[in-house]
Amino acid sequence: MLPDMTPELAADDHHGVFCGTASGLTKSALAHAVGKSRLIRLRRNLYVDAERYAAVDPSPLAARERLRIQSVAAVQSLADSAASHRSAAALAGAPLWSWRSATPCVTIGQGRDSGGLDNHVHRARLAPEHIIDGAVRRTTISRTVLDLAREHGIADAVVAGDFALHEGWTTLDMLRATAADCGRFPGIRRARRAIELLDPRMESPLESISRLVLRSIGFPNSVPQVNIHGLDGRFLGRVDNYWDEFGIAGEVDGRDKYGDHDDLWDEKRRQDDLSETNLVIVRWGMPEVREPERLRAKLTSAMQRAARQRHRGRDWTAVPAYADVLRAA
Repeated sequence: MLPDMTPELAADDHHGVFCGTASGLTKSALAHAVGKSRLIRLRRNLYVDAERYAAVDPSPLAARERLRIQSVAAVQSLADSAASHRSAAALAGAPLWSWRSATPCVTIGQGRDSGGLDNHVHRARLAPEHIIDGAVRRTTISRTVLDLAREHGIADAVVAGDFALHEGWTTLDMLRATAADCGRFPGIRRARRAIELLDPRMESPLESISRLVLRSIGFPNSVPQVNIHGLDGRFLGRVDNYWDEFGIAGEVDGRDKYGDHDDLWDEKRRQDDLSETNLVIVRWGMPEVREPERLRAKLTSAMQRAARQRHRGRDWTAVPAYADVLRAA
């Protein structure tokens, strides 16, 4: 076992990253631990426990933690920098969409030394109000969402932005004010477009992306998160998307939606209850999101089924779960 490290240096808010000289370990002890694969040397004088880094673990959660660890090390090793873009989103706990790399994103001011290390370095003005000076210096969630849109595109920004709005971490007014502060930044027009696409009613990244895909194929906007009741008032379940004009509901199926056997059983009971009505349910997941024409075909088929049974009348009522929350656009 390694000797105990100084608690604040190995604290969770540093994601296990610690300074070698402040740890109480000698240079030879650190080198021995690295040689035995018990520690990983991230940067000069910065280390992390090898088990925590889990370099051979292919899971998304482990990959996300590696990005956080590398981001902490990057900020600690580069003066006057801040974790930004995907690094800032990961450190904040916001979801990422198209990210695959553990290379940290940092922003530094114009003229600052990039350090020559394995960082994705962005040079831009860092206004004090765009920075969180916590355990790890990073951009605010509003600035982070805008940076994601500018650098990585609408989808990344909407996934993180919907989540941030849903959690109450930012507001549309705050996002718009931040965009005004970055008025001449490259990509700021795309960032402004992304802001107007955000919706705090989204409850998963796949729901956020589905909304963008539905928009891209020209399908009418749905009302998200709607409670369905029988005519006797009995609650039957909540659907992810609802089109009252068509009499259909859409369900977005992601693996993270069903954490255990109980979740699957609850979903089956809910599906059974909803199937007792004339409401047509259409389900989709990642395959349809990746191939939008498949989603269009499913929705078209659902509309045709709903039209054929329209003579039966409606035996359900629909109540939006977020009746007091309006879309941005």
